Amino acid sequence: MKACLVLMIRQTLENGGEGSSIVGALSDRRLGRSIAVVLDRPADPHTADSMAKIARMSQTASTVLSLMLSR
Repeated sequence: MKACLVLMIRQTLENGGEGSSIVGALSDRRLGRSIAVVLDRPADPHTADSMAKIARMSQTASTVLSLMLSR
């Protein structure tokens, strides 16, 4: 998982930050917290609901924020 994240960040930097929302997601404290948990425990069964709880957000808010960052 960490290797995939590194590759995504490298690709984002090579493209001048275009075409990826990973930088935006990592810069948001709530989503960054969720991403850190996935990286620390990749074998756990992560769902939208569990990630929203980790981020201390409602599932709807988490989804909306993710969609906004992906633009």
